[in-house]
Amino acid sequence: GTGFKAPSLYQLYSEYGDVNLQPEKSTGWGAGIEQSLAGEKMTLGVSYFSNDFENMVDFNSATYTYANVANAETRGVEAFVNAQATERLAFRASYTYTDTEDNATGLDLLRRANHKFGFNANYRFLAGGNINFGLTHIGKRADTDYSSYPYARVQLDDYILANLAASYTFNKTFEIFGRIDNLFDRDYEEVRGYGTPGAAAYGGLKLLF
Repeated sequence: GTGFKAPSLYQLYSEYGDVNLQPEKSTGWGAGIEQSLAGEKMTLGVSYFSNDFENMVDFNSATYTYANVANAETRGVEAFVNAQATERLAFRASYTYTDTEDNATGLDLLRRANHKFGFNANYRFLAGGNINFGLTHIGKRADTDYSSYPYARVQLDDYILANLAASYTFNKTFEIFGRIDNLFDRDYEEVRGYGTPGAAAYGGLKLLF
């Protein structure tokens, strides 16, 4: 497959922008295999992916503006297992290994973790109830610290996020739902020096006519 991504207005026209930025272009491919086991109560899968980027837009700490990376590449492997433990209880576990490189510098691309794990459990209860619990682990990844000069390349800590969601469908018309993101109120950084939301709860009603 091929891809195209135009620079954002911020990347073009902000004080850190460059009106001469070229659009990103990418070419990628992937291949994988899945196998059902235990009477299709379990599914295993593994796949390999490869992507090549031209003119990738990234922040240049030397010029303090957005710039086109000459070219970059990502390679990796994804694996997962789905298991239907009982009629009502299902599990999914996944792992992704990603290797990235800025071909101009030989360094890893910023904010791309080598390792990512995921776990999800889903349980259906009563006639219309559903509860879902998910864990995501994001591994260490490189970033740039702009809090002092000269700017230093640093490593962001890994973190684990937990999310909980539940819903109950009373009939074809009425459903109640809610969720809690970052269940354990974990402090973490996706970008060096920028905060992220703490625990947050959401809920609502859904009416279908």
